[in-house]
Order: sequence, then C-alpha cells, then structure tokens
Amino acid sequence: MINTKVFLPLVLILLVANAVFAAPPEISEFTIEKVLPQEIQFNWQVSDSAGLKLIEIYQDGERVYREDLTGTESKNMYQIHDDKAKHTFEFIIYNQLDMKTTVTKTKGGDDSPPSLFCPSKIISNKQEFSCTTSEPAKCVMGLEQNATSLVSSKYVTNHSMNASLKEGTNRIFIKCTDEEDNVMPGFFVIEYVYDRTGPSKISNAASSGNRISWSTATDQNGVEYYNIYDLTGVVASTLQTYWDADDDSKVYFISAVDKAGNEGEKTEYNLARAVLLEGNKTAKTFEDVKETKEEIEKTASTAINLFSDEGKTVMIVIGVLIILYIGLRIYQEKTDPHGLLRYIRKRRNLRTADIKHDRK
Repeated sequence: MINTKVFLPLVLILLVANAVFAAPPEISEFTIEKVLPQEIQFNWQVSDSAGLKLIEIYQDGERVYREDLTGTESKNMYQIHDDKAKHTFEFIIYNQLDMKTTVTKTKGGDDSPPSLFCPSKIISNKQEFSCTTSEPAKCVMGLEQNATSLVSSKYVTNHSMNASLKEGTNRIFIKCTDEEDNVMPGFFVIEYVYDRTGPSKISNAASSGNRISWSTATDQNGVEYYNIYDLTGVVASTLQTYWDADDDSKVYFISAVDKAGNEGEKTEYNLARAVLLEGNKTAKTFEDVKETKEEIEKTASTAINLFSDEGKTVMIVIGVLIILYIGLRIYQEKTDPHGLLRYIRKRRNLRTADIKHDRK
C-alpha cells in the first residue's frame, strides 16, 4: 500500500521543481513572407521538452489562427490575405505547463526597396564575400544579369555569398527583395579581382646596424605589407621597406603580402652574420692603417741608413760607375763635335801648328 503521507509531498515537490526549473517553449524559426501577389505566409518551427500545447497568431490584437499541438516539436505554415496595409502580428506558443513564448513582427506599409551594402571593388584570393541589407531580404547573385541564383532561401540582413570566379577581374551582379516584395530597381555591381598569385621575392636586402632594408617587391595588384619571421614564426609586419630588429643575433626571413592576401616566397637575411662582418670590416680597416704606417716607417728608416758607412760606400761606387759610363759614351760618340775625343784631337792639332809657326 502506498504511503500517501510520503508520496503526495514527493509529487508536490516534483511538480514545483518542474515548474521552477522548466523553460518556456523555444521558437527556432518564425518568418512572414509574400508567397503570392495577394497572400502572405507564416512559417514556424518550435519545440519544448515538456510537450507543446497550443499555437496562436494575432493580427493587430485579433486572433486569426489557432492550432492545438501534441508532441515536443512542430513545423508548419499558415497563409492569409495580404491587403498591403501595415499590421502587427503576434505569434504565441504554449507548452503543457502553460508557459508561453511570444514573437512580435510588423508587416506591410513599406514600399521602399532594401538598401544593399557591399564594397564596390574587392581584391581577394578567396571566392567568398559578405554583404548586408538595410532590412531582411532575399538576394540573387550572378556573373551575368540574366544568369543569377538565389543566395539565401530566407529573409536575412547578412548575406554570405560564394561565386565561381575566374582568376583576374570579374563583375558580380546582385539584386535584393524585401519581405514586402519591394525589389531593388537595378543590380548592384561589384568589381571582383580574384588573385591567387603571390608577389615577388624581396631583393637587395642589406643592413646597417640593426636596421634591415630591402627593395620593393612587385605584384600585379600591389603589395600591402611585409612579414618578418624568425625561426619561431612571424615577429613583425611593416608597410615600409625597412625594419629595426630587436635582436641582431638572429637569422630573419622577409616576405611580401599582396592586397589579395597572397604571401610571396621568403628571403633569408642573416643579420647576425652581417653584423659580424661589419665589425670585422672595421677592424680590418684599422689593421690596414697600422700596416701602412709600419711600411712608411720602414721605408723612411731604410732611406736614413744610406748615410751610414755602408751607405756611403755604396753611394761612392754608384757615383764612379755613373762617371765612367758618361765618359765612355762621350768617347764613343766620335761624330759629336763637342765630344772629348774630338776636342783633344783639335787641341793637339792647334798645338802642333803653333809649334811649327814658332820655328819659322
């Protein structure tokens, strides 16, 4: 036999706990859309773990639809006449615990098409992009005006689009329609540059101290910035063609990134080695100056030693040899009217003539 003194309080506690901790029904979808020129359609999808009980739809406070529910899920639709006027609709769902969830939406009275917000030009290595509308809308998109496809089956404000693009410049045509069936008067056109080719490698990398500089990389759509890596990954990005390293004892790798997001091949630059060579070059310069000074001093010392005893002897010998050489050359030049031999002969002849003259 059941002990009612124990059972009834337990049931009461369970009921109270269920009421306290239970959640109201969940509405995962509720939309109002035009399906025919004179009809609008309500679409919904609801659920509740405690079990569904009732759905009601009110137009301007007056109930226009009621449906009793069973089970934990419901997905359905309902259509009413569209008089183009502005109305406020309430969608209410109840669960078996008489907990309810309400969604309110306004429909009608809008004769303005949605505004579309997209960039007019895109440069990217991806085929996906996003646009937004000023109100919930459905959009079509295509690479030609007469060949478009629906982007989304629901009225939304954020539109993620994917196009089958060829590499290079493409034109994308987009047109949107709001929930009141107001259509944009013309297509919004995007110039989409689909670029999958990375920029060139940097060149002429050099350094002075801890500053590394390089020549501008080239790319058909322009370079956006440069990445600098060490062995652990990216350490910096810069818009300039130079960068001041925090650590001059590392090897760095530099690459260019274009406006489409493509990264070029990395160029290695060993800053540690460059700094070391720069230091050695300075030391070598001082060593060369020292050696040159020593050579000059050695040469000067050699010149001064010529006036020593050994130097004097050498100078005398050299002088005698020079005199003998000059005399020999004068003697051998017999045709020289001023030569020594000619002079001696002439003086001898003159002396002989004077002696003969004195004898007479």
